[in-house]
Amino acid sequence: MDEGFRRMTYYFMPRVAGLESQVTLVNRPSRRTDGDWRGAQTVHVAWSDGACWQIEPIAEFAADADLSVDETMLPGALPDEVLPVLFLSPKSLTGTHDRLPPITHMETVPAWRANIRLCSATTSVGYQGEYPGGMAAANGSLLSLAPLFQTGEGLGNVLLLVNIRSHPAVSPHVLQVHSAATARLLLQATVHSNRCSAIPLDIVEADADGLFVVSCADLTGIPLYLTHTQDYAQMSLEHSHPPVESVVFGARAPVSREMKDAWFARIAG
Repeated sequence: MDEGFRRMTYYFMPRVAGLESQVTLVNRPSRRTDGDWRGAQTVHVAWSDGACWQIEPIAEFAADADLSVDETMLPGALPDEVLPVLFLSPKSLTGTHDRLPPITHMETVPAWRANIRLCSATTSVGYQGEYPGGMAAANGSLLSLAPLFQTGEGLGNVLLLVNIRSHPAVSPHVLQVHSAATARLLLQATVHSNRCSAIPLDIVEADADGLFVVSCADLTGIPLYLTHTQDYAQMSLEHSHPPVESVVFGARAPVSREMKDAWFARIAG
């Protein structure tokens, strides 16, 4: 893995029909150390056209400042269906690139985070997070357990699967939803790399056997679960952690692989 990508932090703006998106960035690390970056930075937006990454600077802000980026600040050339990817850099970048730039000055633990928000006319929901560069630089698979959504009359549920790859290809992949209890296939859908794929879960609600498992054998990403009333007057936005987050000490990666292998074998029948 490219060392620069391991250290890089990206942010994403999931755009959902009928809602406004906003990402609040901070130009300071989550925890202070002697080597922290403390200078002004430029906010960039990148988007993949399938062949290359288009990159444009959209704002500047000083050290320790906050900045909220909304859809009105995006370039007019950015198509509605693509995923805006935000990143910070002390230098202004522009033009086309064959991969996302690995910026190495933001290596802190915990990572620099942002508030990713979806807004309706009456309310908003937020998700505090980032897209680690290590995920963007590596291949992987998705296994999401215990999705956090609510069922009931007048409620809708949507899975938002966000994937970012360092290379710009936009490729289709198969996502499946299985019953955790019976391994029965409940839903199959197509998702894409370098996109935010929106998958309605209404059919799963009607046919689920309690807990279900969301999986993709050849694509990783961050799964977000949006629950809303039909008029979006009430909403919630949740995400499930990857299996590795269930391991606290020791060699976490091998345990995560074992957990994934066991679940993939179960749902494969």
